[in-house]
Amino acid sequence: MARITIALSDRDHLALKLFSLQKGKRVIKIIQEAIEQHLRNEGAYDLEIQSRTESEAQSDATNQ
Repeated sequence: MARITIALSDRDHLALKLFSLQKGKRVIKIIQEAIEQHLRNEGAYDLEIQSRTESEAQSDATNQ
């Protein structure tokens, strides 16, 4: 599993900690669930990596 570091405002940090206590979940679990939900809602799991030439070819095809 990859690790990242994020910066939160004091207000967001406090809200996250209080929410964590209220739900009885670890902060990391709440963050993971929120990220997964956001990525799912935005369709990010359906994205694919394309080479630049493939991307340019698709762009050219849609512009014609």
